Amino acid sequence: MSSFPFSSLFLATCCCLLVPASVSATTSVSVYALNSDGGTTSSPTNQPVEDTESQSSFSDGANGQRSDYSGTSWARSETGWLRLNSVGAASAQSPIGSWSGQGKAESVASWDDTLTVNAGPSLHGQPGEMTATLVIDGSLGLGGGDSYAGGPLQNYAGSYFVIEARMNGVAGKYGANLNFMGGSQLRYVTGGGTEVAAYNGNLIGPGTWQIKFSFIFGQQASLSINAKAISDARAVVYSAADGLKQGESTADFRGGIRWAGISEIRQANGSVVPTYTVTAGSNFDYEGGISASSFEIIGFSVSPAGILISWTDSAIRSYTVEKSTSMTAGSWGPVPGIVWPVTGSSILLPAQTEPRAFFRLRAE
Repeated sequence: MSSFPFSSLFLATCCCLLVPASVSATTSVSVYALNSDGGTTSSPTNQPVEDTESQSSFSDGANGQRSDYSGTSWARSETGWLRLNSVGAASAQSPIGSWSGQGKAESVASWDDTLTVNAGPSLHGQPGEMTATLVIDGSLGLGGGDSYAGGPLQNYAGSYFVIEARMNGVAGKYGANLNFMGGSQLRYVTGGGTEVAAYNGNLIGPGTWQIKFSFIFGQQASLSINAKAISDARAVVYSAADGLKQGESTADFRGGIRWAGISEIRQANGSVVPTYTVTAGSNFDYEGGISASSFEIIGFSVSPAGILISWTDSAIRSYTVEKSTSMTAGSWGPVPGIVWPVTGSSILLPAQTEPRAFFRLRAE
């Protein structure tokens, strides 16, 4: 069994996680909710790393109609790796007539960088083509399908994933070219059930994708990768007989969009270039990329129930959370009360009794 490096260390008593700063990367997350009378609540933000949530309800006191709706978004951007998650939820109930609720969440992540490919004086100024690998790790989900068996909401409720990747070369030789554009949507269909369809271009979803980028040897090109996760949950009732209806939508791409390296460089005539260098403005290693063994803690919260830790998981493996009260060599050991190792991407640790403790995550 092979071992991977430890994750970042963090301190339980301050409930925070220190993460290296991103280079040329941005995130944006927002949520909003709608009710039957057209009211809207929203919580937009533009922080580098942010969780945001909006929860609302609306009641018609005279008629007893009620809808509850919420949305939660999270996003993290760094050069070479974008991660997103959005969750929407809604419920509706009415003793008379129809009533509905909608909860929607959206997260956006992107990185921008500059690259220069060099392969010697003979190719300087000549056109070339790069084949890069992007790995998309995530899923779309819908719940409460009985809420959408009929009526107009079945045409709108859904979960969505969108990605765009482009490299802009030198004007007059290679202008801006959109190399990779599209996404996927999970939606309800008439008569019940769900389907996955293309969204905003080609059908693109979880998996490994080979993308070709054009460039000029020896001249700087601009690379831009953008991704979006959208959850749109809706619940509708048509009469008192429908009772309480609930809907949920998720677009979970916390595994993320990962640049996994460059597989080859070719000349314009198709000849493979065996020796080359790629220099990035961010100093990111585009040739090697981010391997599947990379992982990072992305969530840490303390409650009376214990300590909830979550992390990214880009490979099939097992994990152990280790604990120390001093961080000195030889003081680390598995957190008691759990049968280690575990699989998955989160764990709820028992409540801790020490006034101060440090934890780290080991992958195997």
